[in-house]
Amino acid sequence: MKIEVKNSMHRVQCPECGYTMPIFFKESAECKGVMVACKGRNCHAFFEVKLKNGKQIK
Repeated sequence: MKIEVKNSMHRVQCPECGYTMPIFFKESAECKGVMVACKGRNCHAFFEVKLKNGKQIK
């Protein structure tokens, strides 16, 4: 099974280390209150994913 990532899809970045997470969102996404753990090699920080008008707020 092959997954295609369209040009309109963006990825969440960790605000602590800058690691690009395997979490995708579209340009029209709105989000708050979603907590995730960073998958970076030495980071593992917990942070809230905040999206407004398709942009990540750090």
